[in-house]
Amino acid sequence: MNSNGKILISPDVIKRIIVQTLEDIDGVLGIAKQNKGNFFKKNLQNSLEVEMTNSECVIDMQISIVYGKNIVNISSQIQEKVKENIEKLTEITVKEINIIVVSYEKIEVETTKTGDEENV
Repeated sequence: MNSNGKILISPDVIKRIIVQTLEDIDGVLGIAKQNKGNFFKKNLQNSLEVEMTNSECVIDMQISIVYGKNIVNISSQIQEKVKENIEKLTEITVKEINIIVVSYEKIEVETTKTGDEENV
């Protein structure tokens, strides 16, 4: 509370910050969902939980990582970046970030065949 009144930040805002942060980390497919498709969904009920008090939060998330990437390194990077962004943007202390890697998937890279052209 400041001299002008209360400022409350919804857990949904914290969740959006988390999702935006994950989109910028190489090797993260996103918040894990039961269904296949776009991992960065707005409905994150079971895969992303935020418990908040007035000044701190605890985050539990289930994520999917790209096959071939180091799971521990990616998870540590997620913890660091998510904590940094939440604390910078909201001034809420992140007490802990618990990550469960529930999916480790290969991604298919689409290639376009251009033909056998030579530069002379």
